[in-house]
Amino acid sequence: MKQSVKLTSFLVIIFLTLVVLITNVFSVSVPGYHLYSQKNIKEAANSFDLQTSTLRARRGNILDSNGNIIASDSQTYDLVAILSKNRVGINNVPAYVVDKDLTAQQIAPIINMDVDRFRNILEQDKYQVEFGLLGRNLSLSQKEAIDKLKLPGIEFIKTYKRQYPLGNFASNLVGYSTYNQEKQLTYGLMGVEKNYNKELIGTNGQRIYQKDYHGYIIDDTTIQESPAINGADIHLTLDQSIQEALEISFAEARDQYPETNNYFGAVMEVKTGKVVAWSQSPSFDPNQPAQEIMYLNYWVEGSFEPGSTFKSFTYAAAIDSGNYSDEELFDTKPFYIGYEDGKIYRAEKPTRHGVVSNANGWNKGMFTYADGFKESSNVGTAELVTKMGTDVWQSYIDAFGFSKVITTDRLTSSKGQYRLNRPIEVINTSFGQGVTVNVLQMLQAYSAILTDGTMVKPYFIDKIVQDDGQITYEGKTEIVGKPIEATTAQKVQDLMRYCITEKGSTCYRLAIDSSEVMAKTGTAQIVVDGKYSTDIALTNFAIGLPYDNPEVFLYWGFQGPMSSIVNNKRDAIRSLLQVIAMKYDANNDNNEEITNDAEITKIPHFVNHSLDYVNTALSTSKISPIFLGKGDQVVKQLPKAEETIINNQKVFLLTNSDEILMPDMSGFSLKDVNNFWILTGIEITTQGSGQVVEQSIPVGEKLSKTTKIHVKLK
Repeated sequence: MKQSVKLTSFLVIIFLTLVVLITNVFSVSVPGYHLYSQKNIKEAANSFDLQTSTLRARRGNILDSNGNIIASDSQTYDLVAILSKNRVGINNVPAYVVDKDLTAQQIAPIINMDVDRFRNILEQDKYQVEFGLLGRNLSLSQKEAIDKLKLPGIEFIKTYKRQYPLGNFASNLVGYSTYNQEKQLTYGLMGVEKNYNKELIGTNGQRIYQKDYHGYIIDDTTIQESPAINGADIHLTLDQSIQEALEISFAEARDQYPETNNYFGAVMEVKTGKVVAWSQSPSFDPNQPAQEIMYLNYWVEGSFEPGSTFKSFTYAAAIDSGNYSDEELFDTKPFYIGYEDGKIYRAEKPTRHGVVSNANGWNKGMFTYADGFKESSNVGTAELVTKMGTDVWQSYIDAFGFSKVITTDRLTSSKGQYRLNRPIEVINTSFGQGVTVNVLQMLQAYSAILTDGTMVKPYFIDKIVQDDGQITYEGKTEIVGKPIEATTAQKVQDLMRYCITEKGSTCYRLAIDSSEVMAKTGTAQIVVDGKYSTDIALTNFAIGLPYDNPEVFLYWGFQGPMSSIVNNKRDAIRSLLQVIAMKYDANNDNNEEITNDAEITKIPHFVNHSLDYVNTALSTSKISPIFLGKGDQVVKQLPKAEETIINNQKVFLLTNSDEILMPDMSGFSLKDVNNFWILTGIEITTQGSGQVVEQSIPVGEKLSKTTKIHVKLK
């Protein structure tokens, strides 16, 4: 009997369970509600759908030769407000802006917008609104601050912004780019950003997954994923310290002479062709490009008559062709151009072919050709071209590359022009008038003058590195000709040095204490309305250093009034030369003394290590590190890791601290001073050569980025 009751009870339980299950299944399948949880299962089930998201590729960085970032991507957010009341969530929860006053009051201060302006935007009769420039490219901290408010209807669109942390830094070369929201990629619009867009841009990936009706990603439901392929990094040959000094030189010169404009400049290693600085002014900040700024790359697209800096090539041609003598004299009085039987000669009186005089008509009697170079005599070069003859002169113009375009790193220069049809045209080209050039051509041609006659092509792409570290391209030196012999090149270098050392020369005021430089200056009339202006000229400087073993060439110029004041002042360019000289350790008297007990060793890698680690690592060596800042970890070092040093050479280690105190620079070499400047960014001017004996800032004084230090070496 008991077993029968138990069996009956068990069957009743089974029956009731089946009734509940069948009823629940029926209620779910027909009306769509789960009886136990009271949830709308149909609504939830219908909201399970496949979602596709873009895995964005990182656009490659653009860096200088030392790894400093010139251009990089950063993730940002655009603010969006949903205004339509039809936008509701589960159970009709509002997914639109409910309280417009509160929303405006709380969000406007975060994006630096006026509250009333923010409130007015919310009053628009639209499904959703954005907030202009102030609502775009918000930082992660701004987004998080807004998220914490938990205001309905506020959403974000993830986007990316190309940033240029150095601002106006070779902008006409580097270029700029913009983010394409539709394609979710950043595209270059100018310069390296545009020309190397294919390498920089990368390829976006994709992920397909499921989300529930609350909008949450369901774990482990990724159906398909193709990873993003990041763009390659492009390393330029530019050097930040020299590049910034070049930019500063423009600003200083323009401040001193506001009437000047259209500055341009470049610094190139003459043996390799590496361009270490390249700029022009006016330029632009690629973080905020403006339509009214000239985006012409003066280097490549511009051409101009160089004036007397072209005389170096006239002298080189005359020397190389055997038409130059150190002892020979010429008369500096006006040169009357004669022409007979296809040959130019110097006439005794005016002719229909024209006359050439020195600048401002000076006449100092008989000169050697060396003195003619020193004082930039137009009559002297007219004599030399007459001796050579038109055909020989033209062959050298072509050999130096002035009749050809230069294509380098996907940039193609203007060709430049000259005409030698009439005698006056031949004579004019001898002193740089009637011939147009561009900066690339001048860099390339002067590389022959400042070496052994070997001419190299300028280049600025050092290497291209893929995201996995693979180097897919490396820049290299390309020899493009040998227009002159080594002895000719040395002779022109001697003339350029002579121009620096002799008082009264056009180059005398370019001399600096830290290096023996050599130079040629030039002033060319500019064509205005079809004729040469008597008021406006292009002034330019061709400078090599050091004299005993040339390493680097500076070409620098601007437009301005024909004023002796402008031409006689050289402060800005001399400051730039000091930086270049320090960077290349151009003063031979500045090298550390190598004693009998000197040891040569490779410096260890100290970046990201603690100060205790450094002291332990150097405890058995004779190297005494100089710590810059009060931090506890090294963030930069000079000399760099693995570089060979002498045991008495100073090793500078910058720590993770904003506070830097003035060190005792007594005994610092010019290289030490330069390393301090490079690491800290604190400007130093120098006087003399040898080792530091005086400093303008007391030891222990707190320094800032605006501090200017002056040291005297002896």
